[in-house]
Amino acid sequence: MTEALHVWDIDEPSLARADIPSPGIAAPDQRYGTPDNTKTEMPRGDELSDLRTYLPPLNNAIARLCRAKRRYGFDLDDIIIIAACGAINFAGAKHKIPFAQPANIASIAGYIRMSRETVRRKLQCIEDKGFVHRYSGGYLVKNLGEWLELVGQLAPRQGA
Repeated sequence: MTEALHVWDIDEPSLARADIPSPGIAAPDQRYGTPDNTKTEMPRGDELSDLRTYLPPLNNAIARLCRAKRRYGFDLDDIIIIAACGAINFAGAKHKIPFAQPANIASIAGYIRMSRETVRRKLQCIEDKGFVHRYSGGYLVKNLGEWLELVGQLAPRQGA
């Protein structure tokens, strides 16, 4: 079992996570080895400030992805495909008349820069789980409320 250790000492507890496994302890002024045996410098000055800026939102984003993954039983690629499918489906929702446009495999693959075959295979599994429905023109999210809840896990509302 890998021991959980701090890689460097940071004053803010939310940034120095004791539950993140690390190969060992490294003081802030030392260099430590990476999996490919290269050396990486520890953060200093501005970099430490950047860490304090970027790590809390990153930790929150990772936690949201993990919650969505556990809740819906999808892997991360599935979640990205579902989000993209809905984004394409509801791109025309800017108008007063509700309109859902089916998302074909090529559109989804291009939108998320994933191979068409992977998107096709994963959409079949997602459809089997009942989250999307296949039509002649592509795929539609079956339940707008569920999709909004999933997307809400990924990206909190603006202004909230």
